[in-house]
Amino acid sequence: AVHPGYGFLSENARFAEILGEHDVHFIGPKPEHIRIMGDKIEAKRTAKRLGIPVVPGSDGGLTNDIDAATIANEIGFPVLITAAAAGGGASAASARGRTGAMWRWFAAASRWGRTCRC
Repeated sequence: AVHPGYGFLSENARFAEILGEHDVHFIGPKPEHIRIMGDKIEAKRTAKRLGIPVVPGSDGGLTNDIDAATIANEIGFPVLITAAAAGGGASAASARGRTGAMWRWFAAASRWGRTCRC
C-alpha cells in the first residue's frame, strides 16, 4: 500500500491509477474523485449537485474582468480570485474592493489558468 502524504502525489489521479494497475493499494480517494476535486469549477458543481453548501461566486470560469467585476459587485467584497486548476493556493489572491489590484489579480489568475499544467 502507498500513502502519498499530501501535495503533489496525493493530487495526482494518474499516480493512483498506476498503483491500482500494479495491484498496489492507494491510500486516498479514488482517481475519479481526485480529478473532480482538482478542478475548482467541477468540484463546486459537484458539491452543489450533492446539496453541499458552497461559497457564493461564479458558476463557471470567467474569461474577462467585466464578468469578474459584475459577480464581485453582486456577492460583495472581499472576493477570492484564483485559477480553476491551480493547486495549493498558488494563484489565489483576495480583492477587498474595486481597485486596480483586483484587475491585476484577475489577469494573473487568467494567465496562470492558461499556462498551468496541473
